[in-house]
Parts: sequence; structure tokens; C-alpha cells
Amino acid sequence: MISPMEIIPQSIIGLALLFGTVSGSADASGSTSVETATNRFGLDLFHQVRAQVSDEPNTIISPLSAALALDMVYLGAEGQTKEAMNKTLHLPDVSRGELTDLLAGTMNKLDQSDSAIVFNLANSAWLNEVWEFNEEYLSTVRSCLEAELSRVNYSDPSTKDRINNWVSEATESKIDQIIETVEPDMAMILINALYFKADWEKQFKESNTQIKPFTLVDGSTIDHHLMSLTERLRYAETPEMEIVELAYKGQQQSMFILLPSDSLTVDDLLDRMTYEWWKENSERLEYKRGRLELPRFELTSDYMLNNALKDLGMGVAFSPDESDLSSMLVGNELPAGERLYISEVRQKTFIEVMETGTEAAAATSVGIRVTAAMGDTEPVTFEMKVDRPFVFVLADDATGIMLFVGKVADPRQ
Repeated sequence: MISPMEIIPQSIIGLALLFGTVSGSADASGSTSVETATNRFGLDLFHQVRAQVSDEPNTIISPLSAALALDMVYLGAEGQTKEAMNKTLHLPDVSRGELTDLLAGTMNKLDQSDSAIVFNLANSAWLNEVWEFNEEYLSTVRSCLEAELSRVNYSDPSTKDRINNWVSEATESKIDQIIETVEPDMAMILINALYFKADWEKQFKESNTQIKPFTLVDGSTIDHHLMSLTERLRYAETPEMEIVELAYKGQQQSMFILLPSDSLTVDDLLDRMTYEWWKENSERLEYKRGRLELPRFELTSDYMLNNALKDLGMGVAFSPDESDLSSMLVGNELPAGERLYISEVRQKTFIEVMETGTEAAAATSVGIRVTAAMGDTEPVTFEMKVDRPFVFVLADDATGIMLFVGKVADPRQ
């Protein structure tokens, strides 16, 4: 399990990878789509976190959850804060009104899930009852991101339980706490919660699962449950890796497994990932009958993302002296000497991969404070044995958006 930590500043790994070739294109105006922006930001964040917690064997984030929580902040940003957040989030170069339409369209696409799966997205804004917020801002957040709005008393300790109960309910109890304390100077807390549960289109038979060696990064081996599946799957092999796609029932979401070749480590493979690299290799995927061995795994993470986001260029939004989130409040004005700023961004994630399918959840919170001045006969053509560190991506097929992306170097944790 990855324990809570404040991400340590390091140099940014400049990578732009889009998992999904359809939504990787620009829109008709030449601007980047919301879907592309979400993935570019998500991969930036993933690689930043990966580099800064290199002592941890596994890394997992939810690009979609982080992006949606910060999109709610961006809709209330102005000036340099708006410019910095736009650049960090890779958002389309369009007016705010046009962006809200694009965000609403993306939410609508994501809402269209098959009955065979459970895919719930929930956004919420918890507003300090002593503040008068800009109704236009609140209306925008509510309409385009379907956010629930609640006015709360941040001087009341029970507010923390109310917020955490909302997160727990939205994630089917997989994440039962996202807020540890509430303080009177908290202006608002913005939260995205995501829950996903689906069965594989082609399930692994539990009777085929065997305990076999799995090689760790240091070359040592452990005994671990490896699931086995012989089926027609979308597959490709290059000198750098093997890649296979596992569809979920309804075929609206998929998980991609990327296994580096014997000559590369999992981090070598991640370091080579660019958008062009992914596009070229994803186009090679084609149906082949083969045998896949994949470890069961369950991962959790708990990250404070402040420093990672600052390193990605959003530092001004965290500055009590420079942040400009004035569009959140009525009249776009604050009392003299006071301003709103982001105090913390936290994300918790959970994913479990087993024979029948996958269950996953994520919650991202953004705290906004006020300054104290304020059966087939086809022959088998490939065998892919995932018995060493690998990469996974859980993506929405309709939008191409990455729901989760992770590195698994030790499936026991």
C-alpha cells in the first residue's frame, strides 16, 4: 500500500501520452479536445508522481478524477492563475462558455455506460455558509460538471464526517475518508469521486489460476497467483514490449497491459512513452488467439499532490499572495487583503484485478482556503506471461479518457 506523502519536487518528465486514438485528435477549431487534455494532464501527473516516489514499487493515479476536481477550480480562476491552470491542465484554447459546453459534452459521453458495468462519476462542492458565492460560477459547475452543491459550517467538526460519508457512498465504501480535518477558514472543498466495477468480456477461469514465480525489480522472485486465459484478444508485439487489450462486458471500457521486453525495465518502457509512440503502437493491435497469464493484484494509493502540481506549473494557484480565484465569489471581489487559494489537493485510489473483472475507485479533493489576512480452433499465435513488472491503463473506449493508469512492480502490495 502506498502511504500518504507530500510529493517531493523534482524535474518534470515531459511526456504526453494519449491512451485512445480516436479522442487524440484536435477538434474542428484546431483546439485540443477535453478528452486529450485530460489524458495529457493525467500522464504529466502520473510521471511526476512516479519519479518522485521512486522508492515505492507501485504507482497508481486516476487522471480523470484529478482533472475533474481541478476543472471545478479552473472555472473560478482569473488572471495568471487561470493562465497557469490552463497550461497545466492542457485545456482547449476556447472561451469559458465554450469550455463549459465541451465539459458537459464529455460528462454526457462518460455517463452513457452499459448496464453490464457500474461506472459512477460524482462531483460536489462544499461551500462555507458564511461566504456569498458567485451564482454564475455555481450554476456553471452544477450544469456542466453535474456537481452537487452543499452549504456547510466549517466550524462544526461534524462537517468532516458529512463530506467523508458522501465520498464513501459515491465509491461504494472503497474510499471511506478523504478529509481529515475541517477549519473555519476553509472557503470550500471541491471533490470528484469515481467508482468502476465490471466483469471481463472474456473471463479468466479461477480453476486455471496457479501460484507461479513473479520477478521483482531487483531480480528476486515471489510466489503469486497468476491468472490464465486463452482467447482471441487484441495484441501486438514490438522489440520494446508486448501489449494486450482486455475488454469489459459491454465493450465501453478496456484495460491495456504493457509488458516490457526482457531488455527493458518497466521504468525504461515508461520513459519511452510519447504520444507518437503510443499512436504508432496502438495501431498495431489486432485480434490474435493467444494465451495470457496475468497476476491478480490490488493496489491503493494516498497522495498529497500539492508539490507535483506546483512543479507542473500551477504554483500560483497555491499562493496566498498571488492566487486569483475571485470568480468564485459574488461581484468578483474579496474583502481588502483577502483572497482564495488552493490549500491542498489529495487523491486516494483503489483497484482490484481478479479473474472475474475489475473494481476500482478514486476520490480527489481540492481544498480552497481564505488567506489569513485573510472455444475456438484457431491456433495460438502468442503467449504473453506477465510475470514481471508491468504497466496498466483502464480507459473509457468512447472518449479515450484514462480512468486509471498504473505501474505494478510488486502485485502483493
